[in-house]
Amino acid sequence: MKRHRRKQPPRRACRRGGRIGGRVLVAAAVLAGLAAVGGELLPADSTAAEAPSSARETGATPSFRDFLTRPPWIRRVVFRRSGNVHPVTIRYEQNTERTHIPAWVEFEGSLQPKGYYLKFLPMGHYIVDIPKDGPVVHRPPPAGWEYVMGATAEYWWWVGDQVWSLAPRAPRPGHSPRNGPEILARMHMGYLEELRWLGVPELADAGSIHWSGPDRFEAVSRSHGMIQGVILQWSGSTPVALECRVAGPPARVRRVEYGHDASPTLPPREMRVTLQQDGRTVTHTNLIEVWESGLDPRHSEGFKPSEFRPPDVTFERTYFYSNGVRHAVSPEGRLEPVEGFEPDFSELEVRSGSKALTVVLLTAIAFGGVGMLWWLRTSAAGRKQGNRPLKTETSEQDRRNP
Repeated sequence: MKRHRRKQPPRRACRRGGRIGGRVLVAAAVLAGLAAVGGELLPADSTAAEAPSSARETGATPSFRDFLTRPPWIRRVVFRRSGNVHPVTIRYEQNTERTHIPAWVEFEGSLQPKGYYLKFLPMGHYIVDIPKDGPVVHRPPPAGWEYVMGATAEYWWWVGDQVWSLAPRAPRPGHSPRNGPEILARMHMGYLEELRWLGVPELADAGSIHWSGPDRFEAVSRSHGMIQGVILQWSGSTPVALECRVAGPPARVRRVEYGHDASPTLPPREMRVTLQQDGRTVTHTNLIEVWESGLDPRHSEGFKPSEFRPPDVTFERTYFYSNGVRHAVSPEGRLEPVEGFEPDFSELEVRSGSKALTVVLLTAIAFGGVGMLWWLRTSAAGRKQGNRPLKTETSEQDRRNP
């Protein structure tokens, strides 16, 4: 098992061949559209920079090439994502909205062959008020009560306060791409796949990677079609920029720039990913703080929601999704369909799409009151009338059927 703890993120950029830049680029991207941020992609006929002599003889550095071809599983990781792809919007009375763009949002997670978990850490999350003047108000939960998404070998799930939801994974009966927990849990799993596959999560379901030269490779993804990659820039014998063209649909181009500490390690400490898709260009940054690689024998069948709550806690409400329908589970184990508000997840079904990256937190907050909206609800008491979130259909329904 490979384990290393990264130094806390500095206020300036990491050392790298070809600087990425010291400040995080943020843009207010909400449901209405996305703002393009970051640098330009190379044109379609771009070619890779000539590999250094040592790399021309053996290809990309063996560690990089081997890592990308056969990446290790993630036993535990703590990382940050730039907040431009995690905007938080709160709707207030008089039909007004305010949006906050965190500098960073922080997660802890693990990715194993049959399951994963992703825990929402306090940084950038649990925002309950965005005043006109003054700093935003955070209400992070106590340790052990964070919002968590994950999967076992048989189920997708998420867990909030006293509520948890689950949906069967294929090929179990009731599996459906319309099940809300599956759509959101698969998309969040993509955050970890992006780290494991060095910024190119589309490689996760490719059978193998074929290197056709010292700086070029191809792979065929079951979900995304042909993937063609080329190393664009080197620092000595270490690749520091990579471009991948994904056939899709939808067709897209990823450019990944890697930032290393003084002694390069894999995965690199910083990955800046620029995604060009559907006429939009969005850039975000991953910053790894703690990385432990390898298999976890305790979680050979994935992760259970009960692992993320104190042992004496009994969930007050359980929701089970089957064939796209949400059911409440009674204490006797009966399934009762839940009527009422149900958001449209259709735009999230392509989880690698840039639009999906912007709506996930808004959807998670609105969907069923799991986790973050619970904190919004409990913290609302005592606020002044003019600064209280609007009682929308979503929040009223949440009070009835979270």
